[in-house]
Amino acid sequence: MSELTGSDKETIRHLLEDVWVEGCVRQEWDRCLGIMSEDYVYMIPDQPALRGKAEAQAFFEGFPTISRMSQSIETVGGTRELAVARGTYALSMDVDGTEVSGTGKFLSTATLKNDKWVFTSACFNWDAPPAPND
Repeated sequence: MSELTGSDKETIRHLLEDVWVEGCVRQEWDRCLGIMSEDYVYMIPDQPALRGKAEAQAFFEGFPTISRMSQSIETVGGTRELAVARGTYALSMDVDGTEVSGTGKFLSTATLKNDKWVFTSACFNWDAPPAPND
């Protein structure tokens, strides 16, 4: 098994902190789907796991419009066969005309396929239920 290089860790960080976030805020779901493996598993709070890109896309398309989002990677570890990234996020979204904000944490796994990092799974949760902004 090959260890992660500094370049691998920076690529994973860029994909999660920049590509994923920009895709979510701009609702460019193809951009988000483009960094996922075909058998991606997305574990979201209080719902069954989503399996595959089609289920993930349906979830994204029904998600409230995100006005602000950031993610910060705390650690990236593992090997080139299975990398694990752990971090936190903050976001604000429009829920039926009300801006709602929340923070939480996530865990993502990735693997190197054809010299490209792709995410194979992710799970996230909220630190507390998102609340309307005052």
